[in-house]
Amino acid sequence: EWKTYAEVGAAAIGYLDKAIAACNAASFITPEGWIRGTTLTSDELAELCNFYAAKFMISNPRNATENAAIDWNAVKAYAQNGLDYDLTIEFDGYETWLGQIMAFAQLEGWMRVDMRVINMMDQNYPSRWNVNGVPPDPATATSADARLLTDFLKLGTVPHRPERGYYHFSYYGYWRYPEIQIETQAVTGRYPVYPKSENDYMLAEALLRTGDKTGAINILNASPRVTRGGLDQLTGTATDTEVLNAIFYERTIELFSHSLGTEFFDMRRRNYLQPGTLLHFPIPGKELETLGEAYYSLGGSFGTSGVDYAGSDWGWPGWDVQNPYK
Repeated sequence: EWKTYAEVGAAAIGYLDKAIAACNAASFITPEGWIRGTTLTSDELAELCNFYAAKFMISNPRNATENAAIDWNAVKAYAQNGLDYDLTIEFDGYETWLGQIMAFAQLEGWMRVDMRVINMMDQNYPSRWNVNGVPPDPATATSADARLLTDFLKLGTVPHRPERGYYHFSYYGYWRYPEIQIETQAVTGRYPVYPKSENDYMLAEALLRTGDKTGAINILNASPRVTRGGLDQLTGTATDTEVLNAIFYERTIELFSHSLGTEFFDMRRRNYLQPGTLLHFPIPGKELETLGEAYYSLGGSFGTSGVDYAGSDWGWPGWDVQNPYK
């Protein structure tokens, strides 16, 4: 019997609740090897499970309407009991343990930072190529956010194939952890997979959505937004929209390449994905074949608009202004 994504998400939370209860009822340390280079006490494992529960709850909505219907008090409760430490993993020279998202994000000839992200830090920088010929070099972005220089790097060339379109070109790469480029292969050392700041930003959003704007502002002002980025502290005069935008800004900039799917899930639940983008994958064809079910596709115009694929009214602000293919 097929289950909806909402039912699957609820089941996942139920399993996490059982794990949290088990951790709270006992005292133990996780075996070495569960997480390379890291052992967790039962209390720390409970925090990780609470973190996952909050993350799953805010990641499951397929659109802004579903996001608004989240039980934000439940998210707040999970996040309040979530990570108060950076969950790190020790890489082992690419034998078994390596953060491939983090590594490939910094591979100069493979991935680039979307210009939309650079535009968030420097609004004078173009958010998208708007030409079909040889793209002009938009010079170097500048920003009050120090992380533009510490975490990102302007490169001299663009390795992408022009016949596939210039609209996704970018001169910027991610450079926060340059020593773990995949090309080196022998990457060792400890790196954060789930930083405490991710839990903090989930808590800030939950506080804001449950009426505690001051609490959300206090979290932001004590976060890497100020301590790493050097941005001005928010004050009580900031509107709810301004505080929410600051939270999503942080989730994009500070959490770049950490965790999994964070930016996609955030854009999905804000109706920010470009029209036609699939919102989830179909059931794998082999499973359908085994069960005698018909094949189907999602994305483009296949499925239900706003549930299976981004509707025609979706898109991050300004995406269509510089979109030559709309």
